[in-house]
Amino acid sequence: MSGSDAYIDIFDTANVLLISNYNAPSSPASIVIARASKITLSALTCDVFANVMPANTGFAVSSAQGVITLTSGDTVTNSNELGRTQFVFEIENTLADEDASIVANIQILLTTPQGIETRLSFPVTFL
Repeated sequence: MSGSDAYIDIFDTANVLLISNYNAPSSPASIVIARASKITLSALTCDVFANVMPANTGFAVSSAQGVITLTSGDTVTNSNELGRTQFVFEIENTLADEDASIVANIQILLTTPQGIETRLSFPVTFL
């Protein structure tokens, strides 16, 4: 298992690549969430050699706006398989009716047991 940097791809529920830290999507993503709505996204991760990240690599998602819920685990399990680990999360728009729309950055952080961090940040518009 590798202790290297990670590749992170973000997909929507239609399996369209929205954001990547190494692989440019075919068109720039514009992620918009209406009030009282939520979206589900998947983060597919692997090391730079297409191996599963080391066991116990942590996955975290954060934002200053909205509510983020991981619907899958937050740690890579022990595996010797080639391929990627999928983490699924929801982002919910919690703006009140009187609040102005806002653009906030979603932060993704992968941390290997060796402490190597890979970060990915992308904007989401909360209407």
